[in-house]
Amino acid sequence: MTALATKHGVSIVQAPAQLGSAELALRDKLWSMLNDYLIDLEECYVHRAYGHVWKFIGHVNAYFHGQEPWVVAKNDPERFMAIMSAVSHSLYAIGVLVWPVMPKKMEEMLSSLGVSLEFGPNLIEKLSVDPWLKTFTLHPIAPLFTQYEPAVVEEKKPEIQQTAAQQQFITFDDFKKVELCVGVIEECHEVPSSTKIVPFNGQFWTKGLASNT
Repeated sequence: MTALATKHGVSIVQAPAQLGSAELALRDKLWSMLNDYLIDLEECYVHRAYGHVWKFIGHVNAYFHGQEPWVVAKNDPERFMAIMSAVSHSLYAIGVLVWPVMPKKMEEMLSSLGVSLEFGPNLIEKLSVDPWLKTFTLHPIAPLFTQYEPAVVEEKKPEIQQTAAQQQFITFDDFKKVELCVGVIEECHEVPSSTKIVPFNGQFWTKGLASNT
């Protein structure tokens, strides 16, 4: 939000003279959420109390994208300012509520709005009647939360261990290089000094032609 405002030359966000219907609806959702938040918090249902906050954050996101301020800024600066004011007031309330569980991140966010957290009695009750008349001084900051990118692990194919018997066979590529021919062995001789060499005579047919070997 602060980056969008900076892009369009806006650093000081002032409240409009009169809130529009969309801004009033968003403020009413904040007030209603604060009421539910306090009820559950007093009953020690902390998880339910913050569930209301997360739901309100969803409403703020829906409001922001529904109003399309990046389009409005080109033709209607006054309307753009009203949208920025509504979002800033919403973020201020969120920063106050979420500070107990994310103090550093919320302080960064509040700092980007040009405000600081003011501790005091009835802080949340004051938010529930806040008329949204504050002025904010925006400061661009880096994203509060970086998107998680899972590490890409290259899958390694398991190495196939060949047995001694398998290693004696040729591969199919080697088999394609072998030239097969049909023949008749007519005579062979033993070699006394060798158990692997056997000279022979015969006829073999290669590509339909007979040859003597």
